[in-house]
Amino acid sequence: MSPQKSMQSADNAIKLKQRRETSNPDENYKILIERGVADKLSPKSTGKIYFQFARQIEEKKNYLQISDTDGGGLHTREFVSLEKIITTLSGQAGHPFKSSVLKEKNDPILIQFT
Repeated sequence: MSPQKSMQSADNAIKLKQRRETSNPDENYKILIERGVADKLSPKSTGKIYFQFARQIEEKKNYLQISDTDGGGLHTREFVSLEKIITTLSGQAGHPFKSSVLKEKNDPILIQFT
């Protein structure tokens, strides 16, 4: 491994640890699944995504948060309405889709381009 790649790998590990240590859930949510793990969907990707599943206390609705990913990837760490995710993905049923379907112009669903 080149020194540059080794340094990038170390930097990524530090950032990952910092994100995990600072991922305190919003007090308006009751966490139902503290740390879920799932395979990435893309056949070109390896690794896992990590998520939390919560219920918003006042709204009494379910929310999902992608808390981390192996190997990077674009995502928002905000809690996102499960209803909104299901509605968005229902139009993709039976077809491969890109992550861009989860991005809305002014209201990111799961993808946040920064």
